[in-house]
Amino acid sequence: MIRTALVEPDDTLRRELAETLEVEEDFQIAFEADSAELALHRLTIHPVNALLVDLDLPEMSGTEFITEVRTAFPRMILLVNTVYEDRNTVLTALRRGASGYILKGKNALDIAQSTREAILGGCPISPGHRQMDHGILPGTIAA
Repeated sequence: MIRTALVEPDDTLRRELAETLEVEEDFQIAFEADSAELALHRLTIHPVNALLVDLDLPEMSGTEFITEVRTAFPRMILLVNTVYEDRNTVLTALRRGASGYILKGKNALDIAQSTREAILGGCPISPGHRQMDHGILPGTIAA
């Protein structure tokens, strides 16, 4: 079972993603949070295998959140799920400790598959960004 948490400030997007992922037999949504602060608190109570994180969070940036989570939970899978697609943002998130980078607009089945890939040690990156990491990030596959 992949215990997953969603950190997304948009209530509608977060709920839709949770409802879709819960249909997957190997996924369980442990909690949802609309801010990094709430997620950090809930992580101490509800351990998870994977965390889906938007970068545009209130009060604390998504990249700061990734750094905090990576420090506190070094084995956790951290997948960015965001609209930001510029090279610098992608690389910053990955260098801060993100396990993968998925652009919003992907369906939940693609997100579920990317999460499974990361659990198995891969570094899923949305198409169009895979070439930028060639030779920079271990474990990534350029298409």
